[in-house]
Amino acid sequence: MLFLATILRWIWERYQNTPEPLPPTIRELVPNRKRVLADYPLATSTQWSVSRRPLPLLARLFRFRGYDTAAASFYRIYEFAVLHDNTRFRNEIEYFCHQPWPIASLPDPHDFDPERAAFLAALTRILCDSFNERIERGLPRDAPAYIEDFAALRSRPKKLETPPIWAQSIRPLDRPLRINAREEDPGLSTHLGEMGIIMKAPHYSFT
Repeated sequence: MLFLATILRWIWERYQNTPEPLPPTIRELVPNRKRVLADYPLATSTQWSVSRRPLPLLARLFRFRGYDTAAASFYRIYEFAVLHDNTRFRNEIEYFCHQPWPIASLPDPHDFDPERAAFLAALTRILCDSFNERIERGLPRDAPAYIEDFAALRSRPKKLETPPIWAQSIRPLDRPLRINAREEDPGLSTHLGEMGIIMKAPHYSFT
């Protein structure tokens, strides 16, 4: 029995250390918008809010369910942002906001695709803007759904979010990438633009 427990613990530790699979590239997502979003039914978000890492065989035999990770949620946010799905995008960033995942701790994706890497780097800054906007108003990430003493909440020290180190080392694209937008369009994303991506800013504010 002890031997089996040791084996299971070893398998689970290896699973925990397995990096999250990278999401589709921008060029794979855009032409397949309808098919991609069909994998994320709004009514059953709890079923797809899990890691994409394949579970070990023994875990599948015992019907274990994978847990969610910061990287998995971050990659879903990326997909919804690229596909201009504001409902799923805001739902997912609100979900991420209430998890114990500092943005600065997002793991380096070690991305081989420069367009996706640039988008992910910009997205970390967009998330910081979203969360810090709430934090500056006195709503920390762990604020309860129902606030009884808002004054006490606002008096807490404000801990602002910062992008991860890897995001600061990603270079902007050599050539502009336009995602359903033109340079002269209003409402373009500043952070994406800094990385050479022309796209309207996603709606990241939520209450």
